[in-house]
Amino acid sequence: MYILNLGLVRVLVLVAVVLSQSVWAQQVELRPPPQEKKQNSLLDSTVRIHAVDPATLVTSTGTGVAVGDGLILTAAHVVGKIKEVEILVGNGDDGVSYDGRVEVCDPFLDLCLIRMVDAFEKKVALPPVVIAADFPVQTGTRVYAVGNPLGFTLTVSEGIVSACGVRDGEKFLLTDALIKSGNSGGPLVNQKGELIGLALATIQTLGANQELGRAYGKVIPSIVIQEFLSHPRAICEGYLGVSGKTVSTGYGNLAASQGLQIERVLRTESGLLVGDILMMVEDSPISSPRNLISVVRTKTPGSKLKAYVIRKGSFAEVSLLVGVRPK
Repeated sequence: MYILNLGLVRVLVLVAVVLSQSVWAQQVELRPPPQEKKQNSLLDSTVRIHAVDPATLVTSTGTGVAVGDGLILTAAHVVGKIKEVEILVGNGDDGVSYDGRVEVCDPFLDLCLIRMVDAFEKKVALPPVVIAADFPVQTGTRVYAVGNPLGFTLTVSEGIVSACGVRDGEKFLLTDALIKSGNSGGPLVNQKGELIGLALATIQTLGANQELGRAYGKVIPSIVIQEFLSHPRAICEGYLGVSGKTVSTGYGNLAASQGLQIERVLRTESGLLVGDILMMVEDSPISSPRNLISVVRTKTPGSKLKAYVIRKGSFAEVSLLVGVRPK
């Protein structure tokens, strides 16, 4: 009898365990599934910028992208000399308007940083875009342009990197992704959603008829953007006050090289003369006006730079005095 009762007890315990596991399983299944964390998309980081010149009432519309700490990156020509703009976040009629305060504007690089604030002057931070570090970007890379063209908001066009490299000392990137008016300052991203450039303008390449001609979009590469963001306020706007044109040197072993032939000198104290062929400033070869500006603009006014020129048929070393760029 004792053995029978012990067996019965074991059976009852086993049944109880099975039933308890079944009930627990039912309770787990009845619980609502945990909510998945919303993944930020590029559209969450992209905004529309509306600028109105208070003097002329001329309006311009462009695009910007969040880069962190409540800052919006866009093209400088979108805002011009305007100090306050309207920033629209969201799509279509669901957009929310914020004030934008222009903090840094660099017309030479065509880059601008805007602080986005609410009605209480508190910064509004959007999810920042990830900036790619690769340069040059491989031709044929699949890319996507996001912007606000032709009155629409947050449109996306697809294309490839058509060309990428350095020309006259300027890093450039071209794409066949559709870029129209309103795309200026908008992000161009790769398939990972990483920023590889900022849209500037459309370049018409074939045919006088814009509808028939093939157009490419000019883009500021991410490497230039990274340099700008690393020290946006460090630009001293050094100035020489000269102008010239690119020429072949035609001088001895330098016949295959290019230099900048000086045609006009506004500052005699600069150290350059009309007719000089400027070959190098410090360690940077000079081959175009833009190339010279990019080297000198970061120098402190009053500093002296070692330069090499061809003057009256002779190769010479001269000292250049950096001045202050006129406002």
